[in-house]
Amino acid sequence: MKKIRILLVVLGFIFLIIPVYTSLVYPLIKITTEGAMHTIESEFIDLGSMTKEQEKQYRFYKRWIIGNDKELKNVAKVRQYAVTFIGLISALICFLSAIFLSRLTRSLH
Repeated sequence: MKKIRILLVVLGFIFLIIPVYTSLVYPLIKITTEGAMHTIESEFIDLGSMTKEQEKQYRFYKRWIIGNDKELKNVAKVRQYAVTFIGLISALICFLSAIFLSRLTRSLH
């Protein structure tokens, strides 16, 4: 019984550490995608020398890249919230189970 309690407490701490770890490994973006696109346009691309068709394609791909970046950020936030919620609930269940383990096992006998 004591081993099970220790296991539950250890699992509880693991479930508390996981959300913190996922928050810390979330990549820090040093330059926004829009900022990078603006820098590429101003430094490396001559929009004036493009044909109308090339400029149209360029604008399409630029919107596509920026849209993908925004969606990726949204998905990452949802994942981070989900992992935090699941981790905290799991830790709470482990800690409460460790505390009330003797009462749970008594009712089974």
